Amino acid sequence: IPAGLSLQPGKKWPLLVMLHGCAQTGAELATVSRMNRLAAREQFLVLYPEQERMANAHRCWSWFERRSGKADAEAATLLAAVDQLARRQPIDLARVAVAGLSAGATMAAWMAARYPERFCAVAMHSGAAPGSAESTATAMAAMRGRRPAQLPERSDLRSEDVPNMPGHSTGVALPPLLVLHGDADNVVSIANAAATVALWAQALDAR
Repeated sequence: IPAGLSLQPGKKWPLLVMLHGCAQTGAELATVSRMNRLAAREQFLVLYPEQERMANAHRCWSWFERRSGKADAEAATLLAAVDQLARRQPIDLARVAVAGLSAGATMAAWMAARYPERFCAVAMHSGAAPGSAESTATAMAAMRGRRPAQLPERSDLRSEDVPNMPGHSTGVALPPLLVLHGDADNVVSIANAAATVALWAQALDAR
């Protein structure tokens, strides 16, 4: 919460959810991104969820554990953190964006695709394409850009997660997407950036 925020009566704050990468902490992401400085200048709050080592030894968000359901469980937990904050602070739930770096980038895109009505925008930096892995064994191939990207299907969505939410095939609009990726990245192939953009464009019937 930036120091010196002044809220007018009846107004609420926008919120940016920032998801760190593997072997990183929320505080480290705050430092390298300088997002707190931007939040103070532009007047919004920032939430830095942090993965526990008991959940993943390398502090990676489990975007690749789709078969076990862990990816969806973590996405639901992160969304619950947003709701918990909104009960404590005057958050404008119509102006919540999510962004991430590396593993956090893929989780950010997965969250935005799974709960499109909850986010006004999503940004991913150096992430694997969403839905491109289903287990630890397939994560490396996904990072190299060797597996297809996919959005959550309507059958994957539980009614308790997203009440009355139709599937993408019935016209749910994904939030605007910003993709950043270095062309010399030797950990996560830039092919993932192109695949994610194509996936979003197809879902939105964009060119």
